[in-house]
Amino acid sequence: MRVLFYGLGIFGISVLAHLIIWRVRPPRRGINTLLRIFFGSLIGVLSGLAVLSFTCPCVREVLPKNLPEYLQIALFVVSLAFSYVITYTAVEAQSPSIDMVMKIAAAGPAGLPAGEFDELAADEVLVIPRVTDLLNDGMIYDEDGKYRLTGNGSMFVKVFILYRKLLKLPKGG
Repeated sequence: MRVLFYGLGIFGISVLAHLIIWRVRPPRRGINTLLRIFFGSLIGVLSGLAVLSFTCPCVREVLPKNLPEYLQIALFVVSLAFSYVITYTAVEAQSPSIDMVMKIAAAGPAGLPAGEFDELAADEVLVIPRVTDLLNDGMIYDEDGKYRLTGNGSMFVKVFILYRKLLKLPKGG
């Protein structure tokens, strides 16, 4: 029960910090900042609990008992954090598919003229915002009018390449 209690507590602290920071000033590199918030909260709270268990014997009953319990809490929080970050990426960027469906729905029974629909699929809507996100997240950089992968971008791509190989999917997107 302690694992659940402390894990949800650390997760809650992180989500609250996320909301406060984004309300005050949304960061330029959102995912990087989110990961720092979650891992900083995790390390800070677990360190504080460990120190508290040594300095205040009166509260030892409610604190994690041993290293395996601390590791279970950490694994639980990391799992929640990664799930949250993945979900956040879907909310952060406007999905072209959702844009298209919403535009068609807004047109009602009359339907959406094909020309207007084609405008939704323009590079300004689909490609340029994604390139801007990659630049802001430090995955690519612009050098002499050419986009190149950064070290982080290269590692990110290698994860997906490996995953596609494991699933025996063809090359491409």
